[in-house]
Amino acid sequence: MSLNPLELTILTAKIVLTKTFSKVDDVVKLTSYGDARTFDVHTATIEGIDGLYHLLQTLDKAHQSCIIRANLKEGHPAQGVRRCLHPKADMPDPPFEEVDRAWVCWDLDHLRPPFDTNPANEEELRHTAFWLREQLPTPWRDTTCVCSWSSRAFCDVIDDELVIVPRQAKAHLWFVLDRAVG
Repeated sequence: MSLNPLELTILTAKIVLTKTFSKVDDVVKLTSYGDARTFDVHTATIEGIDGLYHLLQTLDKAHQSCIIRANLKEGHPAQGVRRCLHPKADMPDPPFEEVDRAWVCWDLDHLRPPFDTNPANEEELRHTAFWLREQLPTPWRDTTCVCSWSSRAFCDVIDDELVIVPRQAKAHLWFVLDRAVG
């Protein structure tokens, strides 16, 4: 596979790779993401922050896919691949290798804004995304990014009920860089 720094490696499994909420007999259940053993691998090349936004929008509905920073090594098949980066006893030649990328994702799970957010209000979500970006180190604060909300952003299951938690702003902030970094 290519070593283009604007590529994203996408893994696709046969099972759901995201947390899901379901309600049976008035009881809300949170199911964690599946424990996939093998994946099919492909890449997508982005063109700037707009390209990243459009790719993430597409993947938002692909519940069996996820993105990793690693690259599939040349010579390894792209189907039925185990996700392994470092040698193990049963896999001396792992299929993935670390590569420099010109994009980065900040996973923000434990920041609590000092204000409430209604997750059904686009303007409040935008305001919260800007607040989250302001919590990053200085160089990131004035840089355009894409915000994708985690599955448990602004909600939780409490006493078998799905409840809004207006200060639980769990998100991923994605940035495109001017050069590749490791």
